[in-house]
Amino acid sequence: AAPLHQHTTCEGSEAPARTMRLAERALRAWHLDLFTYVLSKVWFDLLFVYVLRLLPRPYCCPVGESPRQRLFFSLVLKQCSAAESTATPCRESASAAALLAAAAALLAALGLIDQGMQSLAMRNASAARLVQSVAGMFLGWALGHAYAHAIS
Repeated sequence: AAPLHQHTTCEGSEAPARTMRLAERALRAWHLDLFTYVLSKVWFDLLFVYVLRLLPRPYCCPVGESPRQRLFFSLVLKQCSAAESTATPCRESASAAALLAAAAALLAALGLIDQGMQSLAMRNASAARLVQSVAGMFLGWALGHAYAHAIS
């Protein structure tokens, strides 16, 4: 038997606290990954869809090549009215070569940005890691779209 003056701890009481810390850490990591994903996608869309116009806008209105196709788009899909189809027409995607050239230019630009990240990393390491993660995922979006267009 253990002496009365010896303090014993129940090992089971530490397990819920440790589990809670692990869950909290996992949730923080998930939130950071989600934030990185959304931020990289927003920047990719902004640059490749709206500024460079290499990809079609989301939620555009297809015009239809024939009267039958136009009827299908208007009645079956109920996607666009006549006013909407002129306000937000669809445009074709750029070629795979153009997308790859843009991705290569982005890689060069991100390389220059990464050089400037060294000073930020000294002041705020977590912000520097976030910028590098967003940049890496941003480049992934660009290369992924170029590859998808190349194989289609």
